[in-house]
Amino acid sequence: MKWYRGALPLLLGTAPLGAQSPALPPRLLLNHVYFVLDSATYHDIESSPFLGTQFAGREVRTAESGGLKWSGLYFYGRHTYLEIFGPNGLPGSQPGDVGIGLASEMPGGIRALMQRFGAQRFPFDTLTRIQTDSSGSFPWFLSWRAGGTDLPSDRTALWVMEYSAAMAARMTPRDSLPDSDRSRDRFIAARLMRDQLMAELVAATFALPVDDIAKVSRTLLRAGVTVIQEGDAAVIQLEGFTVRLLPAWDRPGVRKLEFSLNREALANPTYRFGSSSRLRFGPGRIAVWEFSLK
Repeated sequence: MKWYRGALPLLLGTAPLGAQSPALPPRLLLNHVYFVLDSATYHDIESSPFLGTQFAGREVRTAESGGLKWSGLYFYGRHTYLEIFGPNGLPGSQPGDVGIGLASEMPGGIRALMQRFGAQRFPFDTLTRIQTDSSGSFPWFLSWRAGGTDLPSDRTALWVMEYSAAMAARMTPRDSLPDSDRSRDRFIAARLMRDQLMAELVAATFALPVDDIAKVSRTLLRAGVTVIQEGDAAVIQLEGFTVRLLPAWDRPGVRKLEFSLNREALANPTYRFGSSSRLRFGPGRIAVWEFSLK
């Protein structure tokens, strides 16, 4: 999600972070990815009966936080999800923009990142996103991103999020889990669809500006994530998820998404969206969604 400095700042306490020893990096997992598509492809995905009734739990949703408002399509797996925007869905964005949202499921994971980067004198930014409903406003999730010379361009977003204690407490009457449970699946369980095909997003390939690949790679290496450099490209390995970053010599954007499935799709069908997107199933309990350049 695009960064918005109007959100409530994260309070750090009184101890200067630079005076602390580097904290152990938190375990980082994929929360979701987002990408911005052209109008025709987005329209076909939005209007697809198959995607809306068989592929995954689906939402068309508008969210608002701290004065920023965005609207898009959401497809939910067990622990991860997709956030898909059309050209006007995310303020300040354009087709080809992508975002990678990682999660800390450990309370205090964001603070550990702050301590780690602060002690090593790497700049970063933090904020708390606020959600508002009929009962009022409350902290939604804490968010962290690298800053300074490691901040990617506007075409690329990378951040780490941690659901707030207040958000977890609001879930307790529904699922009877403690406030300390910040697991990703807890916060999207209600959006899953019975008998859906999609189990999990397991890999993604994005084309990014070359400088952005270098900045994302440096940030994640410093955060304790496995990053394999392949010339100007990079492979990032998280538990249960791999992201491949390729140089975008012409146009950036999503190139491929790979899914595990809860069951095989009958007859291994292929679906097309717009003139440049194809979702194919099989063989076996896998699906690959490709997005090629026009």
